[in-house]
Amino acid sequence: GTYYALVKRHGKQIKRTLKTRDRQLAERRLREFLGKAQSLQLGKGRVPFGAVVDEFRQTVLAAKDLKPSSLLDCEQRLKMLLRKWPGLEHKQLGDISRSDCERWYANRKRELAGAQRLKNEVNILKNVLEFAVREGYLLDNPARGIKPVRVPKTHVVPPTREQFLRLVNQLRLMKNDDAADFVELL
Repeated sequence: GTYYALVKRHGKQIKRTLKTRDRQLAERRLREFLGKAQSLQLGKGRVPFGAVVDEFRQTVLAAKDLKPSSLLDCEQRLKMLLRKWPGLEHKQLGDISRSDCERWYANRKRELAGAQRLKNEVNILKNVLEFAVREGYLLDNPARGIKPVRVPKTHVVPPTREQFLRLVNQLRLMKNDDAADFVELL
């Protein structure tokens, strides 16, 4: 049958499937799981998500060497995440499930028109929850299962020869010969 890991940590029993029938693979996955279980700290899963976001801001974002505009962008994404997921700020980390993350993702996917914005919001959620795993708040990242958002490439359509000549002529009519010469050079 399928192998399972059964571990007691701080008096709490943790059971996880190792998702294999192969004994050697199960042993490797068990060692990996035990390492994760050792990093789990008692009672940290009962911390509200908002407190972890604040700690994420003070440590991870502060340690990154971001330009002020990039830092502001991260802050905006965090605010949007908390605004568009009702009750998330006060929800305890241990109560956030994979299905909660997928439900939020499905709702945001319907609301947002731009794929890049959705990708940014998903990434900030994953980063905060990965920080929580690293710091011992959670055993696994519930948002890890959300597939990466594909951002379609923009296709640049160069002007036709006629459009290009019309632009040069328009610049010359406006007595802007320097600009017309520059555009013609291109």
